[in-house]
Amino acid sequence: FFFNLGNLALSRALGDFIFKRNTDKKAEEQVVTAAPDVVTKTITEDWEFILLACDGIWDVLSNEEVLKFVRTRVAQQMTPEMICEELMTRCLAPNCQ
Repeated sequence: FFFNLGNLALSRALGDFIFKRNTDKKAEEQVVTAAPDVVTKTITEDWEFILLACDGIWDVLSNEEVLKFVRTRVAQQMTPEMICEELMTRCLAPNCQ
């Protein structure tokens, strides 16, 4: 029994029911699962910000590049919404900047 997962994007784990048909396994044991990895952290004054992004960002920029991008704009007192817009534009339409 073989699945070709080459056409499956990680962010699509909420769908793709074709990969979740094994009735002998629980939902989190299927070939593809929507069960998240959860980490609990205590937020302190030392935290600058929290950044969540999809593979559309991480496929284009490294952790360090995103951090520099966001820090620069936070220092310029840009709103979080504007920072997100610019980050998405940078990654999804780099020739538009």
